[in-house]
Amino acid sequence: MASGRKSAHNKTQALRIHAKRQALLRYNAALSSEDLAHLVNLIRDGRASFVVRKSLRVSCWKVPFKGREMAVLYDRQRKMIVTFLPTDCWEVRRVYGSVEVPSMPYDGVML
Repeated sequence: MASGRKSAHNKTQALRIHAKRQALLRYNAALSSEDLAHLVNLIRDGRASFVVRKSLRVSCWKVPFKGREMAVLYDRQRKMIVTFLPTDCWEVRRVYGSVEVPSMPYDGVML
């Protein structure tokens, strides 16, 4: 590593921590590991709405949770949610709403 320090978490643990932080930030939802596992099961069982494929292993989904829908990125290789997207992110707007695409980077994604 460039900094000379080893990470305290492996990639899977780091992604889980990131996903929980984004859920709290974007949906004001403090999720447990069991909540994340439940959301993954919704995706894997076909009880969530597919939005768009981002790559061969990552896809965007809308999952129901406690009376609302959350936009998530799901990594099928790791079988986990890697982040929570804002409900007005371009991926969701593109499929479910207008086709307006921002000209500046939005949520780290540039078209």
